[in-house]
Amino acid sequence: MAYLEKIEDENTFDWISKVGLKRGDHCLELGAGRGSVAKHLCDIVGPEGSVLAVDIDTRFLKDFGLEQLSVAEGDIEEVDLGENKFDFIHTRHVLFHIAGYKKVLENLYWALKPGGWILVEESDFYTWEAIIAGDNSDIQLFNNVVEKILNLYKSKGLDIGCGTECYRELSGYDHSQLSSGGRCRLVQGQSSEAQFHRITMEQLMPSLAGEEDIEEGVVKKYLDLYLDTNFHYRTRMTNSVLVQKG
Repeated sequence: MAYLEKIEDENTFDWISKVGLKRGDHCLELGAGRGSVAKHLCDIVGPEGSVLAVDIDTRFLKDFGLEQLSVAEGDIEEVDLGENKFDFIHTRHVLFHIAGYKKVLENLYWALKPGGWILVEESDFYTWEAIIAGDNSDIQLFNNVVEKILNLYKSKGLDIGCGTECYRELSGYDHSQLSSGGRCRLVQGQSSEAQFHRITMEQLMPSLAGEEDIEEGVVKKYLDLYLDTNFHYRTRMTNSVLVQKG
């Protein structure tokens, strides 16, 4: 989570700055993680406002000692957010993990006040591939494992084009403003971002081995590439979609 904040927060804060949030506004942070974005929102809205941080597991949320911050633990598919309640809603790399995310997205939109804003940051995985390696066979190995990972995601009902679909869905709602941007990076092995991706993939490997025909040696080589400075790869595309409710 610390790596994710380091990689993503600057871009997220830049998008939030476009909203024009002010003291006294009411915000929802869905999938709050360690709370860096929730803390940022608290600093903007002040004690006159409020920030509700929701996560399925809140044990990683820091205690910032802020009266405007409240924390709720629960499955977002089951949490009742009400309607016309928030001036701003943000979620990042959460909806992809939910097979029924389009219904969740609809509920989030209705939880906005008229004129309120929602910022959704989700990924498309089509850009994820090896670019440079000391041995060309390593490129093929990496890309073969990525293909198996994406097949695993799809078998679980997950949408590897979630970022684009969120844009498509939100653009169809009644809105006054719509803007978006994408971030796809070239990453060198051993960098902090590569180490973050390795940790993430290492947690996924037992599930992959249980679903796909993949040798232990291939898994080890795949994970080791993230620590190889001669290896470079392109990340998934993170799509940021900002919409103002009509």
